[in-house]
Amino acid sequence: MSANEEADTFKPEFNDQDRTILILGLRQIGERLAPWRDESEEQGFPAHITILTPFFAEAELDDAIHADLREICAGIPSFDVNLVSVERVPGFIFLALESEREPRALLAALRERWPQFVPYDGLHGEDPTPHLTVAWPDTVDRHGRIATEVKTLLPLSERTTALTLLARRDHRWTTIAEFPLAA
Repeated sequence: MSANEEADTFKPEFNDQDRTILILGLRQIGERLAPWRDESEEQGFPAHITILTPFFAEAELDDAIHADLREICAGIPSFDVNLVSVERVPGFIFLALESEREPRALLAALRERWPQFVPYDGLHGEDPTPHLTVAWPDTVDRHGRIATEVKTLLPLSERTTALTLLARRDHRWTTIAEFPLAA
Protein backbone atom coordinates (compact mmCIF):
# COMPACT_ATOMS: atom_id res chain seq x y z
CA MET A 1 0.00 0.00 0.00
CA SER A 2 1.42 3.40 -0.96
CA ALA A 3 1.78 6.26 1.55
CA ASN A 4 -1.02 8.10 -0.28
CA GLU A 5 -3.36 5.10 0.06
CA GLU A 6 -2.46 4.78 3.76
CA ALA A 7 -3.31 8.43 4.42
CA ASP A 8 -6.54 8.04 2.48
CA THR A 9 -7.71 4.86 4.23
CA PHE A 10 -6.42 4.86 7.82
CA LYS A 11 -9.13 5.09 10.47
CA PRO A 12 -8.95 4.22 14.17
CA GLU A 13 -10.44 0.79 14.76
CA PHE A 14 -11.40 0.43 18.40
CA ASN A 15 -15.09 0.77 19.24
CA ASP A 16 -15.81 3.82 21.41
CA GLN A 17 -19.60 3.39 21.42
CA ASP A 18 -21.03 2.93 24.91
CA ARG A 19 -17.60 3.41 26.47
CA THR A 20 -16.06 6.20 28.40
CA ILE A 21 -12.60 7.69 28.06
CA LEU A 22 -10.18 9.27 30.54
CA ILE A 23 -8.17 12.22 29.23
CA LEU A 24 -6.04 15.15 30.25
CA GLY A 25 -7.83 18.04 28.53
CA LEU A 26 -5.64 20.80 27.09
CA ARG A 27 -8.00 23.65 26.23
CA GLN A 28 -5.41 26.40 25.75
CA ILE A 29 -3.34 24.23 23.45
CA GLY A 30 -6.56 23.22 21.68
CA GLU A 31 -7.30 26.87 20.91
CA ARG A 32 -3.89 27.20 19.25
CA LEU A 33 -4.44 24.00 17.23
CA ALA A 34 -8.07 24.68 16.27
CA PRO A 35 -7.43 25.35 12.56
CA TRP A 36 -6.03 21.83 12.12
CA ARG A 37 -8.21 19.77 14.47
CA ASP A 38 -10.94 18.84 11.98
CA GLU A 39 -14.35 18.43 13.64
CA SER A 40 -13.07 17.05 16.98
CA GLU A 41 -13.95 20.15 19.01
CA GLU A 42 -17.40 20.37 17.40
CA GLN A 43 -18.05 16.81 18.62
CA GLY A 44 -17.22 17.83 22.20
CA PHE A 45 -13.74 16.29 22.15
CA PRO A 46 -11.17 18.81 23.37
CA ALA A 47 -7.48 18.70 22.55
CA HIS A 48 -6.12 16.14 24.99
CA ILE A 49 -3.73 13.41 25.99
CA THR A 50 -5.64 10.13 26.16
CA ILE A 51 -4.86 8.30 29.36
CA LEU A 52 -7.22 5.32 29.09
CA THR A 53 -9.82 4.20 26.59
CA PRO A 54 -11.95 2.23 26.58
CA PHE A 55 -13.06 2.53 30.18
CA PHE A 56 -16.37 1.44 31.71
CA ALA A 57 -19.62 1.79 29.80
CA GLU A 58 -21.40 4.87 31.10
CA ALA A 59 -24.20 2.77 32.62
CA GLU A 60 -21.60 0.86 34.69
CA LEU A 61 -20.15 3.95 36.35
CA ASP A 62 -21.04 4.25 40.02
CA ASP A 63 -20.02 6.13 43.16
CA ALA A 64 -17.30 3.59 43.96
CA ILE A 65 -15.61 4.07 40.58
CA HIS A 66 -15.79 7.85 40.98
CA ALA A 67 -14.32 7.56 44.50
CA ASP A 68 -11.47 5.39 43.21
CA LEU A 69 -10.75 7.89 40.43
CA ARG A 70 -10.68 10.76 42.96
CA GLU A 71 -8.28 8.80 45.18
CA ILE A 72 -5.95 7.87 42.32
CA CYS A 73 -5.85 11.44 40.99
CA ALA A 74 -5.24 12.88 44.46
CA GLY A 75 -2.02 10.86 44.50
CA ILE A 76 -0.71 12.24 41.19
CA PRO A 77 0.68 15.81 41.22
CA SER A 78 -0.55 18.24 38.57
CA PHE A 79 2.12 18.84 35.93
CA ASP A 80 3.09 20.79 32.85
CA VAL A 81 2.51 19.15 29.49
CA ASN A 82 5.21 20.29 27.08
CA LEU A 83 4.64 19.34 23.45
CA VAL A 84 7.92 19.56 21.59
CA SER A 85 7.74 17.79 18.23
CA VAL A 86 5.37 16.92 15.40
CA GLU A 87 5.26 13.22 14.60
CA ARG A 88 3.69 11.64 11.54
CA VAL A 89 2.54 8.07 11.17
CA PRO A 90 0.38 6.67 8.39
CA GLY A 91 -2.96 8.38 8.72
CA PHE A 92 -2.45 10.81 11.57
CA ILE A 93 -0.33 13.60 12.98
CA PHE A 94 0.42 13.96 16.66
CA LEU A 95 2.47 16.07 19.03
CA ALA A 96 5.01 14.29 21.22
CA LEU A 97 5.57 15.16 24.87
CA GLU A 98 8.90 16.28 26.25
CA SER A 99 8.32 13.92 29.19
CA GLU A 100 5.97 10.94 29.22
CA ARG A 101 6.65 10.19 32.89
CA GLU A 102 3.54 11.80 34.42
CA PRO A 103 0.92 10.49 31.94
CA ARG A 104 2.48 7.03 32.20
CA ALA A 105 2.36 7.18 36.02
CA LEU A 106 -1.34 8.08 35.86
CA LEU A 107 -2.03 5.24 33.42
CA ALA A 108 -0.09 2.80 35.60
CA ALA A 109 -2.16 3.76 38.65
CA LEU A 110 -5.41 3.32 36.69
CA ARG A 111 -4.29 -0.03 35.25
CA GLU A 112 -3.27 -1.24 38.70
CA ARG A 113 -6.82 -0.60 39.90
CA TRP A 114 -8.55 -1.79 36.70
CA PRO A 115 -6.21 -4.21 34.88
CA GLN A 116 -9.04 -5.37 32.61
CA PHE A 117 -8.79 -2.12 30.63
CA VAL A 118 -5.99 -2.11 28.07
CA PRO A 119 -5.42 1.20 26.27
CA TYR A 120 -7.15 1.26 22.88
CA ASP A 121 -8.16 -2.39 23.40
CA GLY A 122 -4.51 -3.29 22.73
CA LEU A 123 -4.59 -1.89 19.18
CA HIS A 124 -1.31 -0.02 19.84
CA GLY A 125 0.19 -2.50 22.31
CA GLU A 126 -0.08 -2.54 26.10
CA ASP A 127 1.88 0.69 26.56
CA PRO A 128 1.10 3.21 23.81
CA THR A 129 3.02 6.47 23.61
CA PRO A 130 1.18 9.38 25.27
CA HIS A 131 0.53 12.07 22.66
CA LEU A 132 -1.86 14.74 21.43
CA THR A 133 -3.49 13.86 18.11
CA VAL A 134 -3.72 16.91 15.89
CA ALA A 135 -5.51 15.57 12.82
CA TRP A 136 -6.47 12.57 10.71
CA PRO A 137 -5.63 14.09 7.30
CA ASP A 138 -7.23 12.50 4.29
CA THR A 139 -4.33 12.93 1.84
CA VAL A 140 -0.55 12.81 2.02
CA ASP A 141 -0.35 16.40 0.74
CA ARG A 142 -2.63 17.63 3.52
CA HIS A 143 -0.70 15.46 5.99
CA GLY A 144 2.56 17.22 5.10
CA ARG A 145 1.04 20.70 5.06
CA ILE A 146 -0.52 20.31 8.50
CA ALA A 147 2.70 18.91 9.99
CA THR A 148 4.72 21.82 8.58
CA GLU A 149 2.27 24.46 9.78
CA VAL A 150 1.82 23.01 13.28
CA LYS A 151 5.58 22.72 13.75
CA THR A 152 5.83 26.53 13.69
CA LEU A 153 3.76 26.67 16.92
CA LEU A 154 6.11 24.50 18.97
CA PRO A 155 6.84 24.21 21.76
CA LEU A 156 3.36 24.30 23.30
CA SER A 157 2.87 24.07 27.08
CA GLU A 158 -0.06 23.88 29.45
CA ARG A 159 -0.50 22.90 33.08
CA THR A 160 -2.87 19.98 33.54
CA THR A 161 -4.72 19.84 36.82
CA ALA A 162 -7.45 17.22 36.34
CA LEU A 163 -8.33 13.93 34.73
CA THR A 164 -11.53 14.23 32.69
CA LEU A 165 -14.05 11.43 32.21
CA LEU A 166 -16.02 11.68 28.95
CA ALA A 167 -18.82 9.58 27.47
CA ARG A 168 -20.02 9.35 23.88
CA ARG A 169 -23.70 10.26 23.57
CA ASP A 170 -25.46 10.67 20.24
CA HIS A 171 -22.19 11.10 18.32
CA ARG A 172 -20.89 13.76 20.75
CA TRP A 173 -18.49 13.53 23.65
CA THR A 174 -19.85 14.81 26.95
CA THR A 175 -17.89 15.50 30.13
CA ILE A 176 -19.19 13.35 32.99
CA ALA A 177 -16.74 14.40 35.70
CA GLU A 178 -13.34 15.90 36.40
CA PHE A 179 -11.01 14.49 39.02
CA PRO A 180 -8.43 16.99 40.35
CA LEU A 181 -4.79 16.02 40.44
CA ALA A 182 -2.83 16.92 43.57
CA ALA A 183 -1.82 20.58 43.81
